[in-house]
Amino acid sequence: MTPKYHVAASITISGILFLIFRSWGLAIASFVSGVFIDLDHVLDYIFEHGLHLDIKKFFHFFYGEKYKKLTLILHGWEWLVLLVIVSWLTDWNPWVTGLTIGWGQHMLFDRLYNISTFGTYSFFWRLKKGFDTNKFLLKNRNKYNRN
Repeated sequence: MTPKYHVAASITISGILFLIFRSWGLAIASFVSGVFIDLDHVLDYIFEHGLHLDIKKFFHFFYGEKYKKLTLILHGWEWLVLLVIVSWLTDWNPWVTGLTIGWGQHMLFDRLYNISTFGTYSFFWRLKKGFDTNKFLLKNRNKYNRN
């Protein structure tokens, strides 16, 4: 999913959370995690191209699917499970719970919007595949990808 849609989804969900719970912490944490989980894309770009960050090349790298390996260290269902546990252990602290909600909505929208399998968004499954996109991305996904 492109950044503008993550921003729109995060604004909407954070706004709804604020209207229901009247918690700035919950709403802000949800927005921040819903958008900035994608910072792991920058790490993958740097792994492949070094520290020479060129915005145009960066977006072409991802949306043109020019990558051979994808770590996407923050994109993992495993982290969401851990965040739910931490939210529970902190008695649903608004900041932690907001982080969890934002993370969850980001993962859900990525999974629904991008043509992929459930395992594609498992960090440890990608690790098992050596982060090799040929082993975990669906073939012919370009013709279906809505990015």
